[in-house]
Amino acid sequence: MEEKVISVEQMRRSDAYTIEHFVPSKELMYRAASGVFDAYDGWQGKSIAIVAGGGNNGGDGYALAGILKKAGIDSIIFQVSDKLSEDGEYYCGIASDLGVSIVPFDEDTDLSGYDVIVDCILGTGFKGEVRGKAGDAIRAINRSGAFVISVDINSGMNGDTGEAHLVVKSDLTVSVGYYKQGQFKGDADKYIGRLTNADIGIVLVDDIQTIYLAGGCFWGMQKYLDQFDGVISTEVGYANGPDFAPSYEDVCSDSGHAETVKIDFDSGKIDLEELLDHYFLVIDPLSVNQQGNDKGIQYRTGIFYTDDEQLPVIQKVFDREQAKAGRSLAVIVEPLRNFYTAEEYHQKYLDKNPGGYCHIPKSYFTMNEKDKRNE
Repeated sequence: MEEKVISVEQMRRSDAYTIEHFVPSKELMYRAASGVFDAYDGWQGKSIAIVAGGGNNGGDGYALAGILKKAGIDSIIFQVSDKLSEDGEYYCGIASDLGVSIVPFDEDTDLSGYDVIVDCILGTGFKGEVRGKAGDAIRAINRSGAFVISVDINSGMNGDTGEAHLVVKSDLTVSVGYYKQGQFKGDADKYIGRLTNADIGIVLVDDIQTIYLAGGCFWGMQKYLDQFDGVISTEVGYANGPDFAPSYEDVCSDSGHAETVKIDFDSGKIDLEELLDHYFLVIDPLSVNQQGNDKGIQYRTGIFYTDDEQLPVIQKVFDREQAKAGRSLAVIVEPLRNFYTAEEYHQKYLDKNPGGYCHIPKSYFTMNEKDKRNE
């Protein structure tokens, strides 16, 4: 899939959502710094200065200094602001404990003696004109003659419009999470040398979709679906039966509910069509109320949707599979009427019990790893 280009507001909301639901903010900051480290292969044997502001962009710089130090590479941090974000304070402490030199930046600071300078002064949320110490730091970077790496966006550039009055001129800009609209607009091409992106696992709020798939015993279906990039989370439960929350014993006694996996997925990384292709690969779509050795109404196959906009894609895949089969499929396609989360011991059952029964061959649980090795 094409890499997405998003607005600063999309990034802000998605970053907050990811932190709230999936990845701690300190881990995201570390991933950002690791992405910068991996994007450049010329660290060894160079004199390196990191110019760090007070926000999370500065925090990326402190985290990078720690990563460099652990790799046996020295750097010095020039601190443009001593008012750090909480995560920035955390990584500043780690860098200090590792013996990284941290000194204040002032208007007389000369950066011309460094081979590589990392720009971590201002982030994508900056708008307007740069003033004060941040402006002095940008000027010092631009007259240094060093190889300049900007983290996320060149300091002083508007992340949405690309407008720039006083801005760092980079040889390499490492966007974090997703490319920003401003990196392709306005004055951006005058100031950005090479542009790359570090994927740190930010989930785009606007790309999150949910689908409910019944494919026989939900233990194996959950294990199988969890492996694919773009699947954010899965939960097993009982769907489209009578309107009461059943126990597993009720379901096994023909309550009418189907064993179902709820899948939240990032459609920017895996679209619904691809997900359904994976689903059809491991079910027998002609079998009625049976998958493998499991028999009963709870094991019926079905695609249950909550968004009518998904229906054309579902129908496209369904029709294609039916044409391949040459006769009517037993897979039910209908709106989700209800879903009741199954007991905790059923969640990720095959992770907890690797030897547990499953109608899906275990070789299918590592399909994604094999695909990556063959790329």
